Amino acid sequence: MNFSTKERTLLEDQKNHEQICIQKYSNYANLASDPQLKNIF
Repeated sequence: MNFSTKERTLLEDQKNHEQICIQKYSNYANLASDPQLKNIF
């Protein structure tokens, strides 16, 4: 499958946003003291 430059850039941006979300939720899970909250994150 061939992507245009714009499509490739958009996909890379989305991937970066997803990686940031994963990092944030991992940090939130580490900070939470409630076991249920940890599980949600």
